[in-house]
Amino acid sequence: MGYFTQIMIEAKERYGHILKERNLVMRGERADGGLTLAFRTRDPNGWNLPVELYVPGKSETRKDRAEWEDVQLTADIHSEVKFGDTGWVGYIPRQSEQLEYLEGDDMAGFVNRIGLYLKEVVLVPMHESDKEVSPEVAAAYDMFSDLCGTEGPEIAFTIGGEVQTVTVEDAAGREVSFVWRDSGSTGEILVDGKRVRRLQQPEPRQIEQAISSRFREWTGPQTRQCL
Repeated sequence: MGYFTQIMIEAKERYGHILKERNLVMRGERADGGLTLAFRTRDPNGWNLPVELYVPGKSETRKDRAEWEDVQLTADIHSEVKFGDTGWVGYIPRQSEQLEYLEGDDMAGFVNRIGLYLKEVVLVPMHESDKEVSPEVAAAYDMFSDLCGTEGPEIAFTIGGEVQTVTVEDAAGREVSFVWRDSGSTGEILVDGKRVRRLQQPEPRQIEQAISSRFREWTGPQTRQCL
């Protein structure tokens, strides 16, 4: 039996039902003596689970076979943002997380936590779809949605060429927009058509902060839709 054989068998036994529910397959990729377990759909144009399990090789562990206490998990966490019922969607990268077994940890708890990552981490498309917005625009829409609440005013989304725009009216009656230009990776905050902030290659949190600092939050009942 090979060094990685038993841990591959156990991984399929422990997590096979989760992968089946999410229509994913596990693939082993070897490099530099170690093994990386990756998870994606069979369709090469389908979905990727941004979670990997790295199993160090024999030269690192000095053991006869791979063991779970040596497994290292990395996960890239995203938020999925749906633009109402329009079919447009975006994915916001939030943070990267790591999980390792430490001496004294409960092994059952460790392998169960791996299962939670496999079950709950948001799937991302392997290739950008025709109705996928940039992460920056998704962050803006998500921030507007939070500030408008569940009963806020309608949020408008328009796209033309390399320019994507999200617009909504705030509680002060002002039209607030986030305009994103793929060319130059530049975002702008507009209030009643006037630019009040320019953002160059911003992180999602910077977009969220820029919008929240200029948008008067809705607290009263309204009807929110996405155009």
